[in-house]
Amino acid sequence: MQMIKGIPIKLHINGNIEVVENVLVGEPVLSDSAIGSSKIMTYTLAVPKGDLHDWTNKKVEFFNKKFHTVSKEIQGIEANIPLCWHKKISVEELIPNGNCTFFDNRDFKRHIYSDVLFFDNRSFIRDKAGEMKNESLDIQIYAVNNTDFTWFPKVGDYVVPEICDFEFDTSDEQKVSESMADFRKKYNNFAVINSVEKRENDIIISAR
Repeated sequence: MQMIKGIPIKLHINGNIEVVENVLVGEPVLSDSAIGSSKIMTYTLAVPKGDLHDWTNKKVEFFNKKFHTVSKEIQGIEANIPLCWHKKISVEELIPNGNCTFFDNRDFKRHIYSDVLFFDNRSFIRDKAGEMKNESLDIQIYAVNNTDFTWFPKVGDYVVPEICDFEFDTSDEQKVSESMADFRKKYNNFAVINSVEKRENDIIISAR
């Protein structure tokens, strides 16, 4: 009788990659993404006894895909559990599709977040009152792809769904006003954040 055997998994830790052998991968489950209408693959991993790694909020690779852990480790007492595995953790497929640039609405400093997931659902619709309304630009900032959270986006900040090198002139109020006019003209795809929430370790943003 063939023994159960896991697979090697790449675990990203502080910019380095370590290979953890003999990790069991459970049956795949299709789940809804946090934003948009995409379906993403989720798995439960069983980690072998003796492993001392911290798996919380980590990027992992297997099956030629990248995932991030989305739960805390559930660990049992090794001596009381048969077979070779004693803790498990859930992982969710990473599906980044671009980068975003944020501008703080107080000091207008630029902040770039890489490998994010975003859906730009904005389209202008004329309602009965003759006003123009638009849907939202929704963004999921993956914590595992952006580890420096010394600055967080907030309601009222500006976001451009691409990397841009625009610099605001903040030397006086007139220069700020002129810079804003130039910014609006050059990046007419910008939006203003109207909600920010945490999901596990990620940041979910809606902007209009």
